[in-house]
Amino acid sequence: DKPCFTKPEISLEAVGEFAAAEVLKLYNVSAGTKGHYGKDLPKIVDRILALKPRPRTVVDFGDLACGAGELDAYRLARPQFERLRAAGIRTIHLMGNHDRRGNFRTVFPEAAKETLVPDRQVYELHFKHLDFLFLDTLGGDENGTDQHPKPELGDAQTTYLKNYLAAAKRP
Repeated sequence: DKPCFTKPEISLEAVGEFAAAEVLKLYNVSAGTKGHYGKDLPKIVDRILALKPRPRTVVDFGDLACGAGELDAYRLARPQFERLRAAGIRTIHLMGNHDRRGNFRTVFPEAAKETLVPDRQVYELHFKHLDFLFLDTLGGDENGTDQHPKPELGDAQTTYLKNYLAAAKRP
């Protein structure tokens, strides 16, 4: 197994009408024994907590694990995300191609309660003039060993999206 070598990133750019302090994007943490940069997560969280003002939401855009979603990666990452939540920062976790939803939910069981579509990680963020919908396209089985599962939307998410768009009050 090769370690992941994609460097984690933090993005503080402003989007639309809201300032960078509203939402912070976190990419490619790759925690765990196979992750090359997972050891940096405590430093990344320190940087986030030092921001003035702090973001209200941190969105983990996936690949919290490396390889095929090993449990140890999520176990190592959890205390850092607990630090964010303890500081009043909402955390949203999306699935990357190296993540495995079943293993992720074993360590982050609250994620199954927070999602808008059962068996997926689906979230909404609403602002005055802008909404973000985060869908979960991780394909394959819950804990498959395929390192690059094919993306899929699935029937439940398609229904959610159709219903959301039908009820939307803005384009």
